[in-house]
Amino acid sequence: MDKIRKVSTKLIFFSLSLIFFITFFLALIAISEQRKMLYENIENESYAIAKSSTISIYQLYADTIGLSASRFFDIFKEKFEKLLQYKDNVKMKFIVRVMIIGKNGVVIFDSLDIEKADSYNYPSKKTFLFVEDPILLENLNTPKISLRKKINQSQDNLFINPNFYSENPKKLLGEILEITVPKPEVMGEHFVSVCYWVSYSSVEKATLKTILFSASVFIVFALFVSLIAVFFSKKLVSPILKLKKTILEMIGGNWRIRAAISSHDEIGKVAEYFNHLADKMDKYISKIKFLNKNLEIKVLERTQELAGERNKLKIRNEQIEKDILIAKKIQQQLIPLNSPVENISFFYKTMDEVGGDFYDFIVFKNGKEIGIFLSDVSGHGIPAAFITSMIKSFILQAGDMRKDPAFLFSYLNDLLINQTAGNFITAFYCIFNPETLTLTYSNAGHNLPCIIKNSQELSFFNPTHKSFPLAIFTNHELAEKNKSYQNYFLKLEQNSKLFLYTDGITETCKNNSNFCFEEELFEKTLLDLYSYDAKNFIHLFYKRLVEYKGDDHFSDDLCMICMDIL
Repeated sequence: MDKIRKVSTKLIFFSLSLIFFITFFLALIAISEQRKMLYENIENESYAIAKSSTISIYQLYADTIGLSASRFFDIFKEKFEKLLQYKDNVKMKFIVRVMIIGKNGVVIFDSLDIEKADSYNYPSKKTFLFVEDPILLENLNTPKISLRKKINQSQDNLFINPNFYSENPKKLLGEILEITVPKPEVMGEHFVSVCYWVSYSSVEKATLKTILFSASVFIVFALFVSLIAVFFSKKLVSPILKLKKTILEMIGGNWRIRAAISSHDEIGKVAEYFNHLADKMDKYISKIKFLNKNLEIKVLERTQELAGERNKLKIRNEQIEKDILIAKKIQQQLIPLNSPVENISFFYKTMDEVGGDFYDFIVFKNGKEIGIFLSDVSGHGIPAAFITSMIKSFILQAGDMRKDPAFLFSYLNDLLINQTAGNFITAFYCIFNPETLTLTYSNAGHNLPCIIKNSQELSFFNPTHKSFPLAIFTNHELAEKNKSYQNYFLKLEQNSKLFLYTDGITETCKNNSNFCFEEELFEKTLLDLYSYDAKNFIHLFYKRLVEYKGDDHFSDDLCMICMDIL
């Protein structure tokens, strides 16, 4: 069942239940009050009837007192029934017995005889009935009307009103209201009083009829309310279900559907707002479709443009890769592929296809001396490679200036200043004389070379002999700073080793670590490999460097040169 129907059904059930209990409670109160009022009315009315009817009974008795017994009974019965007028006075139907009581409690007349069709209580009979109830006897001699409630348990002493009751007399036994009208002044020779009995059982029966009537009215009312509730429930739920159906169709994709407005109440307003919202949604969807269509066109156009640019970039990258390969081949031609002497060995590895590290060997014509040049351009890649090619070109053009390391640096500095796009070059150049074991050198801001004397001892060049790198300051500015390039001399010991290197060696770090090779293993490795010749020294040194790094992918160019001092 639909949720709305469930809620509606619960509301109807709750309303009906509430109405039922309220109505039932009010009916009980009304019946109780009615019963109370009915008792009071019956007592008051019976009292009034007894008071007013007694005089007529006295007169009737006086008119028939001289007749024969049978004639007395017939006339008295006929006139007595007319006198009481049961059918015309509803309250009289509750009077179930009337007695005329004479002197000393003798029963002159009993209405019970009318029902039994017997007149044995007539005064002319030899046998009389006497009142034996002491309270009744006392009330007969009381100068005012007396009312007494008592319980009647004998069916023989109960008069059943024949005009109003045909039920079993046993049902009318029970509480009785006894009304005694005292005897009046002397009426001939006779003194008489009248006694009335009123049955409360008749009152209970009337009350029961009232209850049944009230219950019938309540049932009819409840059915009427139920029908009204069902009618209004359907009237309330029907437009909501229609609106729900419309919403579900819209959710299904039918954006053109609209809710039918059948009233101007809150539900009608909701349907109107829904239609207003649907109109806006329809406009927005149309606009979105239009924008999507334009966007698809623009995306397609842009995709085509990007595809064209991508093809251009692909072609360009292919060309750049070709140019880099050419640059690599050119750079490989600029650096020595083989050592000029057996006691010198070297290693060179670029981070990219081309690099900024550069080395060269200069063999002089006298055959006695050999120059070793090592430099490192700041930065990497093609720009650094172009600068190294410039350095190579300038060295080739230097001529005899190559015999003087300091003079060569001053020469290179003049040529490179303002030509390197902000890059600078650290460089070390030395000339070794194998006969005298002397070394003439100059340092332009490069890493300090070291001398490995034996497996226990090594030393680095004097740090105060290092000047500024090339292409930072002019030679004039260097002179003003007292930092002009100068030559220094060093006497090497036989069986020692000279080790030159770039900062890519010392600044190699372990993977996922901040420690570098210079701090942990640089000097130890130099001492450990002292016993090996230059070629094996370089090979084993690189092997340990790779082991320390964890792989052979370095973040800078690598270059190192080892020379055995024989």
